[in-house]
Amino acid sequence: MIGKSKEETQFLAEATKRKDDSLQHEFVWGESTKLNLYVVDQIKAMKLFAEQLWNVSALKSMDESLRMEYVLTLIRKESSEI
Repeated sequence: MIGKSKEETQFLAEATKRKDDSLQHEFVWGESTKLNLYVVDQIKAMKLFAEQLWNVSALKSMDESLRMEYVLTLIRKESSEI
């Protein structure tokens, strides 16, 4: 009984995380298209945000006027580390 309850709780937690991750990715995709980034930069941004979801939270909390510079800064930083 307890084992089954634990499995159900774990299943619900994983389903919730997948839904949250999906919403985060949808937000980033929407923002990257609104910012009119080149496709290659959109791909880089999606990769960066998928690897470090805290960047999505930071992006969401920013004023729209800062978002373009933030995303481009992340992309430049990542490109320089390669």
